[in-house]
Amino acid sequence: MPSADRISIIIPTLDEEECLGRTLESSMGATCVERIVVDGGSSDGTVRIARANGCRVLVAPPGRDAATGDVSGRRL
Repeated sequence: MPSADRISIIIPTLDEEECLGRTLESSMGATCVERIVVDGGSSDGTVRIARANGCRVLVAPPGRDAATGDVSGRRL
């Protein structure tokens, strides 16, 4: 069970290599934040960037929309 002192940020992605680094930087200083990237089958470096920045990564089946990614992340 997640700690009550933790906030989870769920970030649905698909080929967001150019933007993901800047997005993740905005929460880097927070110690109580769990960042979850739900990827919809990116063909660029999105998953690599997420993992390199310490995010939990869930790779969803390709073709899913952002809402599906959000729901998948909430199940973690």
